[in-house]
Amino acid sequence: MTEQTWHHRTYRKLHLDYHQPHWMSGVAEAMTPELAATQARMIRDSGTEAVEIFVHDHHGFCFFPAEPWGVTHPGLTCDYVELMTAALGAEGLRTMAYMNVFTNVHLKETHPDWILHVPDGRRIGGGWLQYEGAFPFSRLQK
Repeated sequence: MTEQTWHHRTYRKLHLDYHQPHWMSGVAEAMTPELAATQARMIRDSGTEAVEIFVHDHHGFCFFPAEPWGVTHPGLTCDYVELMTAALGAEGLRTMAYMNVFTNVHLKETHPDWILHVPDGRRIGGGWLQYEGAFPFSRLQK
């Protein structure tokens, strides 16, 4: 039997869901080093062993200064990823990055030719999103 990785040995994992559309302003506005430290301490005290934070969401935005490789959320007010990573690490919690890589709203709008198509030209859905170009896998759009 092969040795398990830390991820397999970690029982309690938390996914902090943070999808934010382009029209949201003040994204992470309340986040300070002190608030991040408080959240990390509460998460640790709950028995959580690893936390997955948002780096890149299904809208196509990053929650850290991403240029020139990505698109920083237009309403982001601080480096959310840095604050949470530092706070979680200080509490001894492992940090995982959530990065939407299959499809996203920004790519659909800026590079529609990058979105997967079936042979007849219809686009394949990319998850549970309510946006065109990202419908459930069971549905195909024209």
